[in-house]
Amino acid sequence: MAIGTEHFGPIDVLVNNAAVPGSRVPTHELSVAEYLRMIEVDQHGVFYGMRAVLPGMIEAGRGSIVNISSMAGMAHAQGSPNAAYTAAKFAVRGLSRRRPMSSMTCSTPPVNGTRVASSTVRVPIAPKKPL
Repeated sequence: MAIGTEHFGPIDVLVNNAAVPGSRVPTHELSVAEYLRMIEVDQHGVFYGMRAVLPGMIEAGRGSIVNISSMAGMAHAQGSPNAAYTAAKFAVRGLSRRRPMSSMTCSTPPVNGTRVASSTVRVPIAPKKPL
């Protein structure tokens, strides 16, 4: 990050879109290893991104963080891979709702935070035409 900041300047926006595919299995069939891997990427990855950029945003007195969650972060969503995915996306929702994101004190300029709850949309795909 230091090299990027030196070359491009401070980070103003972070779009946090962390997720790995998971097995579509019931909770009792989900391995502990897969559960921990999904939590590490889908939940902790969002935290790590926020933690990395917040000091620079606080110093600059501005910034925006957009955390991409899922409809599974609001309620169990049909088609969600498994319990780990749902738990991680609920956690992303919690991280995103924390105000102010930058500090527990009101003396620090706030950093804007937004959560986007994505979903899948099925659309017909147009047939490919030769060029």
